Amino acid sequence: MEDLYENMGLRVYPNPDYSPLNVQFDQSDMQVPIIYQVMGLKGRMVYENTKNRLKSIGNMSININQLPDGVYILKVVTPHKAYKFKLYQKRKVISCFQWKVVKF
Repeated sequence: MEDLYENMGLRVYPNPDYSPLNVQFDQSDMQVPIIYQVMGLKGRMVYENTKNRLKSIGNMSININQLPDGVYILKVVTPHKAYKFKLYQKRKVISCFQWKVVKF
């Protein structure tokens, strides 16, 4: 499984079978609230979830396969940083590229 982006303990990757998008944090971010948001390019929220503590090694799966083909923004917010990624979904294949990392 190849990571498409890894920085500061955050990895985002799709499964080879085009299953949900996976977000993985290292141990340092596991004890804090983490907010996950997926938005359309016009800012319409299509998914939002908050986790107060992640189990295992900090994995979170986000199923965007039900969304129409298109471009979306994934925003992952911790108390210390906000990460933004562009998501390209076409024919149920998910690609992820880092868009912007914002420090608070």
